[in-house]
Amino acid sequence: MRGLSSTIRLIVGALALAAVALVPAGASADYQPPPIRHVWVILFENASWKKSTPSQLNGPCTPFNSPGCSPYLANVLTKQGNLLTQYWGIGHNSLDNYIAMVSGQSPTPCTQSDALLAPDIGKGDWKPSDPAVDPHGQVIGGGCTYPAKVKTLADQLEAQGLTWRGYMQDFRDNTARDGVDCPSIEINGNAIPGDQYAKKHDPWQWFHSIIDDQSACRSHDVSLWDLAHDLQSVRTTPNFSFISPGAVDDGHDVSGAAGWAANPDAWLRQYVPMIMSSPAYRQDGMIIVTFDESNTIVGVPTESSEDDGACCNEIPGPNSPMPGIGGPGGGRVGALVLSPFVKPGTVDDPPDNPTHTGPGFYNQYSFLRSMEDLFGIKATPEVPDDDGQGHLGFAGTYADYPGPGSFGPDVYNGWDGKRASAASPEPPHGPTGPRAADGSATWQNPLPQGGDLEGVSCATTSACVAVGDAGTILASSDGGESWSARSSGVGDGLMSVTLAARARLPASRSGARAKSWRRATVRAGRRGPRGPVSACGPSAARRPAPASLPATTSKARDFSVRPIAAPAGSNSRSAIPTAPSFAAHPVLAPVLASSPASRSASSPTSPQSTRRRTPTASRRPRPGPVRPATARTCFAL
Repeated sequence: MRGLSSTIRLIVGALALAAVALVPAGASADYQPPPIRHVWVILFENASWKKSTPSQLNGPCTPFNSPGCSPYLANVLTKQGNLLTQYWGIGHNSLDNYIAMVSGQSPTPCTQSDALLAPDIGKGDWKPSDPAVDPHGQVIGGGCTYPAKVKTLADQLEAQGLTWRGYMQDFRDNTARDGVDCPSIEINGNAIPGDQYAKKHDPWQWFHSIIDDQSACRSHDVSLWDLAHDLQSVRTTPNFSFISPGAVDDGHDVSGAAGWAANPDAWLRQYVPMIMSSPAYRQDGMIIVTFDESNTIVGVPTESSEDDGACCNEIPGPNSPMPGIGGPGGGRVGALVLSPFVKPGTVDDPPDNPTHTGPGFYNQYSFLRSMEDLFGIKATPEVPDDDGQGHLGFAGTYADYPGPGSFGPDVYNGWDGKRASAASPEPPHGPTGPRAADGSATWQNPLPQGGDLEGVSCATTSACVAVGDAGTILASSDGGESWSARSSGVGDGLMSVTLAARARLPASRSGARAKSWRRATVRAGRRGPRGPVSACGPSAARRPAPASLPATTSKARDFSVRPIAAPAGSNSRSAIPTAPSFAAHPVLAPVLASSPASRSASSPTSPQSTRRRTPTASRRPRPGPVRPATARTCFAL
């Protein structure tokens, strides 16, 4: 009996340990997430967590930890949010992580290849077309484009009456490369001049549940240009936004600290303040900045042995035995959470353990589960779940798999976990957070919106015109304190502007009294691999390399201009002492500083151009074929 009793105790003990092991990390079952109703996830590329000190300008770069790599992200934004040190990718290479974040589906050879194998299997369509589903919600077969029976977070949100959008940089700017319908015809390309879009970094284009409805797909998966417009009110801001910078600005096609600081870090300086100043964020928002996978060469670690490691109970799916190609996962990358519901300057840094599990450990499946929990997703007949608890695929919990865990009080450390009553709910947005939905939160980010502006010219210290993408013309009559958008009547990119003598502009749309203006002419040209194809003016200056873009302020009064004296030794005809200087201007300075005219100490009213592109608040025309520019496209304002 003593032996039997001992055996029973051992069995009971083993079962208890197994039960502990099968408890997912993160929030407890009775934890109530904060009433966050607007989420923006910004996904960058290929960055390991482990600290790396570059030995040269283009040496290894880990944005959260390498000195000089990402000063805005590492030194500014981390002081405003909660840094998650144990956030991991689920596989290599890129596409399988994007797929996992929105569907819970595990890697396949096709997604692990970033769709390089797609042409060999019917352009990525799943084989078989009606696959079986395993006990973890994983479809069995192979491919990159998932059948309609596989649902996504987007489908779940729509079934709950919530809204979503994907914002993809440069999407459909080059319709010959991207197409105008869904799915995008671009498969796996890296950035080319004028077009950084990569379909492998756009998760929505790989699901028939989305792409089979052309109208809905085109209206939901849109260009990054649309973001600034959508942010202007709570009503127009989606509940969930997935933001994918272009292949240069997301870090994929840059090298080392210099490349990261000049491109992704500069991109963050523009977009994060834009989102944080929006009514929806200030009311009940959250921004997550993270990376798809650690830095490897086709799954082979180059900086740390943990770069193909896994966390959070991850197991392989039925279609690929090794999610990380050479290891069990996508490596440790880290994440930053910004929200009124988190304490600024905090770090979620749990003690490590051999299995990388427990509170504070998260991966891309955890992200999906956290979004499902945050938005209160429930199964519907049209969009069923996989685990009976509102979760899809490996975001769920099953008898032999405890799940990846969900964000809990360690992440939402500025929230007490108690249920909150709705403060003037505004359907379909639901309960609100620290600010009531009473209209008191207003758009704080003034025009202009960064490097979508290709040229700027000023006649006096108060009168200026800026031009840019999609026919954008902005005007200021008060020294840059306020800007109003004007219609050019074309959708082509306007590459430069020159103010000539003695002209007046009509009053701005806001009713401000216009001051003395000079005639403005702008060069218009098509965007594409070869840049502008025509010009209005003496010559078409070559477009320079991207310039580092300082942070965009959210206060209109900071957009100011100052008089400039003629440079020493310069020709008086090429330097106008009364023209304003944008040397300290947070948005327009890079336009001038990087221009050929600036390098040759010519007039600040000469045609200027720059390559960096971020959106203005003016509305972009709907995607369509790019029209060739006319031989001479000039506008007199």
